[in-house]
Amino acid sequence: MDDSVSLEVVVIEKITGKKVAAGKGRFLVKRDNLTEMAIDIPLPEFTFWTPENPFLYAATARLIIKSGVADELDHQFGMRDFTTKGKFFYLNGEKYILRGTNITLQRFFEDPDCGNLVWDKEWVRKLLVDYPKQLNWNAMRICVCIVPDFWYDIADEYGLLFQNEWLYWQNHGWDEQIRKEYADWVWRWVLSTALRKQMMRSESG
Repeated sequence: MDDSVSLEVVVIEKITGKKVAAGKGRFLVKRDNLTEMAIDIPLPEFTFWTPENPFLYAATARLIIKSGVADELDHQFGMRDFTTKGKFFYLNGEKYILRGTNITLQRFFEDPDCGNLVWDKEWVRKLLVDYPKQLNWNAMRICVCIVPDFWYDIADEYGLLFQNEWLYWQNHGWDEQIRKEYADWVWRWVLSTALRKQMMRSESG
């Protein structure tokens, strides 16, 4: 059986709360199934995110049915473009030099003296904010695994570029197969992150 629902998305500047964009659409969803819904939201004027100016936006998505709002999810994001030209990196069209280190969290877990530090937000802020700023770092490579979700939020808020490293070393095959496996890895991480945040929000509510 199908249901008719509305999806409403509002985008604001995270610091000021100023509304900068919005979009709404009506969709037909099939019960007991996952339904993908997409809305194009023009944002003609925006502030680029950089480590020097970590400007963030927040989007609120609301699922609306006849009786009212059935579900709601918030997510912060920055507007940035990162690419390569030759051997150099470019951030928002400008050549950008990455300075930083590697984080190999699985090896960190092997040390019993580390305890619960990975989940201690105050300790993580020192690791991702205080120490990098003292050393003039702007980037970290996440090696061997991915880190807890709130690490990425702190990096976005305080201006630190993260590079998630795909476990490529043991992969073999044709280029097309490698591209497919890499794309699957990226989308699996994006979707699992969104689902974990949704579950945490539901449990806290």
